Amino acid sequence: MLTTELEQLNEAIKSAGSIIMNYFGNNKLKLTRKSVSSDYCTKADVESERAILDAIEKLFPSYNIFAEEHGKKDNGSEYTHRTSRCEVSCVCVSEVI
Repeated sequence: MLTTELEQLNEAIKSAGSIIMNYFGNNKLKLTRKSVSSDYCTKADVESERAILDAIEKLFPSYNIFAEEHGKKDNGSEYTHRTSRCEVSCVCVSEVI
């Protein structure tokens, strides 16, 4: 992967972290339950994941994507990008510390 691609993905992850931090401590998360009561999704989850997916789709338009909140996008590629809240949460924590 080229350095510029890594830099662009890093910026997308930081942007997603900023989205999450904007929701931190307020009551505007709009919690939605998924499969079981302990599996939920918030507005911050959806918006932050979208920021990352937009960057991936721009940089790698032919790749498949498997995302926690947005599901699968099968482009018939041998390559698949996976996203999860853990990636963004790590960025948020490192930015706060």
